Amino acid sequence: MDFNIFDGHGHMPDAWFMHSHDCLELNYAVRGGGTYYIGDMEYEIETGDLFIINNCEYHAAINCSGNLTLKVIVFNPEIVWSGSSGLDQQYLKTFFGWKDSFKHHIRKTEPITEKVAKLFYEIEEGWQVKRVGCQLVIKALLLQILAILYRAFEATEPYSRQVLKFQNDYNRIAGIISYIDRHFHDDLTLEQLADMAHMNPNYFSSYFKR
Repeated sequence: MDFNIFDGHGHMPDAWFMHSHDCLELNYAVRGGGTYYIGDMEYEIETGDLFIINNCEYHAAINCSGNLTLKVIVFNPEIVWSGSSGLDQQYLKTFFGWKDSFKHHIRKTEPITEKVAKLFYEIEEGWQVKRVGCQLVIKALLLQILAILYRAFEATEPYSRQVLKFQNDYNRIAGIISYIDRHFHDDLTLEQLADMAHMNPNYFSSYFKR
């Protein structure tokens, strides 16, 4: 199972760097305070806050208080979505379907935060004990978190035109990206991928880069 949950403590203010990874990430601030840099955004970290980070975003948590503890969940999106189900895709929409008001930061005062925090601890307990069927239980609890986030996300104002255009553009090559992820060790060619996308190589190259 491409999943992990652990305690993170961020970087010290005098030694930090931005990083990214292939997994999606959820953070719950257990204690302490600091600053989270995600992409070009800056957020204050307070105890009880939640953070949502996708696999394309460079990010770094700075341990300004000296005692920052983040409960960190990282998971491969394929746990949730195999690419064949539009319903499953909705579980991940919070990570990618940004609206004008989107923030990676969900404050402790939001109605959903306490409920999500409890699910974090239930997942951690199942992950540590590793009883029979624990993977099924963990996946079910993770889906609960993602469903709660999705419902809260959808309750905000409609998507901007820019976001809708990005989603439509991405959908045209989502299958290609999935193919590259599965066959990255093969000798892939631009011509091969362009043919799969039904585009000429030059157009596919600029489209993919954009």
